[in-house]
Amino acid sequence: MRELVKLNQLVIERLSLNILYNTHGECFLWNGIWVTELGKEYFDYKIREIEVYIKDHIDYSKGVEVGFLNRIREKLASTFQELEDIQENFILESSYTIDSEYRGFPEQGVMYFPGELPYEYDSMQSVVLDILKEYHDIELEDTINTAEEMAEVLSQGKFEGGEKLKKEEIKMFFAKAHLIYVLRLHQYAISQLLNYIKNYFETVDGLAKDYFIENKYVDIPTSNPFEIEFNLSKEEIAILYYNLMEGEIVKTPGNTGFKREANLKSYLESSNIFFRKKGKRTRLVGIKNEFNKVKNDREVHNMDSKEVNLLKRLITLFNERIQEIEA
Repeated sequence: MRELVKLNQLVIERLSLNILYNTHGECFLWNGIWVTELGKEYFDYKIREIEVYIKDHIDYSKGVEVGFLNRIREKLASTFQELEDIQENFILESSYTIDSEYRGFPEQGVMYFPGELPYEYDSMQSVVLDILKEYHDIELEDTINTAEEMAEVLSQGKFEGGEKLKKEEIKMFFAKAHLIYVLRLHQYAISQLLNYIKNYFETVDGLAKDYFIENKYVDIPTSNPFEIEFNLSKEEIAILYYNLMEGEIVKTPGNTGFKREANLKSYLESSNIFFRKKGKRTRLVGIKNEFNKVKNDREVHNMDSKEVNLLKRLITLFNERIQEIEA
């Protein structure tokens, strides 16, 4: 029983969710840590601790322990969805607490991206800017490569349906983008742990296996140690998968078309998928915005022409392959 109590404490301590916005530091705190100082390594370490403890202390021959682990899994799945909901509307105020206590200042401000510091700040700038482009519906091809350029676009209202934003509002948007980056890292870490637990259940037999079958669970996107890189833009990846889904070549779980599409987007973002952006290898994030262009904003984004061009490229490629086979 002590092992179960310890496991529960580990999960609560390592994966708790406490978000504050500190007015002095003009930045979000994630469980007491400035979001600008968090990176993937932080979450990887937390997950490894839990995985090692499960491996060393949970006995899959005991139904009680397996049942407890299943409840942990249910809590993790709930937290995963909670993180998704927080991001849905670009962090509503109800998602966090305003903190006016003086806590010092973050070493790195929300609009400052040095080149050589831990947690890959240089690449973080690209991610944060992409998040801002996604939520403000700014074309990702636009030449916005620095925080200063993004601030100029926001201050002048140079985005679809945009209003000129004040300096304080711009800083808050940058702070939220950093927070969303951390939310996604947290989600990815949870998906890794869920995948570990899923694999754990797949190895059990006897009582544990019976328990698992009787207590069905809803699967969610899981992590994968392998990576793939597309020689396509992020927009083209969305066009490709949209057509595969519409042609019923690719299928995902769900009772409705909306749910199946949502599951596909979640799968793509939780997988190790990369693409080339201006020659730089970039992780696939923000695919929801691209799907929205393909489905709902076709005329605004000239999607008819873009989709036809990609499909013609694919047809040419497949025709060349057919000729090779038939030669």
